Amino acid sequence: MNDTPHQPARPADAALPIRQVIGKVLARIAPEADFASASPDANLRREFDLDSVDFQNFLVGLSQELARDIPDREAGRLTSIAACEAFFSRDRAQT
Repeated sequence: MNDTPHQPARPADAALPIRQVIGKVLARIAPEADFASASPDANLRREFDLDSVDFQNFLVGLSQELARDIPDREAGRLTSIAACEAFFSRDRAQT
């Protein structure tokens, strides 16, 4: 018998680098976006011409793909690739 506590299954994308998941989610919302050439500090809404619904869908997609909740108080801070990476990296380190 294994004494290791059972850990819930995680989506396959939870193991991918966060930046790769961001690009995957963004490609579903703005397929014409050139994610590869985007500055990590660029404002996502301006850089990829996302309206408020697109941006909300982006955050929901990240939350689902990375199996992590985004508290409302944090959602407004996730305005760039770097901010998203920092948030989800911090969150992964705590799990």
